[in-house]
Amino acid sequence: MDELFVDGAINHDVLKEDLGDDYYNDPGTNSVPTKMFENVPDRATLLKVYANSQRKLSDVEAGFAKRIKDDGMIKIPGEKSTEDEIKAYRTATGVPESVDGYAMDIPPGDDEESFTGVAAAVKDAALAAGIPASAVTAVWGKVVETMQGQFKALEDKGLALMASEETAMKDLHKEKYGTFISGTDAALAKFKDGAAVKALLNTYGIANSPAIRNMLAEIAPLVNEGKTVFGELTNAKETGGFPTYEYDESGKPID
Repeated sequence: MDELFVDGAINHDVLKEDLGDDYYNDPGTNSVPTKMFENVPDRATLLKVYANSQRKLSDVEAGFAKRIKDDGMIKIPGEKSTEDEIKAYRTATGVPESVDGYAMDIPPGDDEESFTGVAAAVKDAALAAGIPASAVTAVWGKVVETMQGQFKALEDKGLALMASEETAMKDLHKEKYGTFISGTDAALAKFKDGAAVKALLNTYGIANSPAIRNMLAEIAPLVNEGKTVFGELTNAKETGGFPTYEYDESGKPID
């Protein structure tokens, strides 16, 4: 032990031999010697350093235990934690006991069902991962914003597509476009609830869709002749209800 100190200074050769890799601050490369013992001139000082270090460690541990008890601090669960310890930690960090504890506002409107489904999936995943309710609420706001942006982009794309189709239909009929529209409107008006159907088509912005207008144009001749079999005419009482007739080989009704 006496060899550890020479002329009031620590003998680093002996210290290095005794400590091995612990003599270095970086045991991985062993290139930075520790400076912990530079101001230790003798055995008594070394013992005091050790005693004080142990005392400080004990004080830290005792202080931490006291804060856990007095301030409500909790222990972070580990592999051997009990269910009660895990539950206490989740409660203290704001993790609800069930998905009902997550507050996630659902925007009203046509996309409400989509938001409801996504919210349910997020709640299940958050509870399983132990994510606090406050964090989920903050993230949900961003999710809603992103989804609304995606829905708007799809809607704009659909409107642009319908607009281009309507333009193509106008180019096809040219100066007869107005007559084409009024004629198909007249055919639709002759059906029972035709006005309600027209209002519904307008609501969804597809009243002038080529698919709708071309279908009405196809059935207009039969409607005008009172020979329709899939809709009740508004003048059914005058005509005696639906007419009965046979079809030729091409599928046209025979008078």
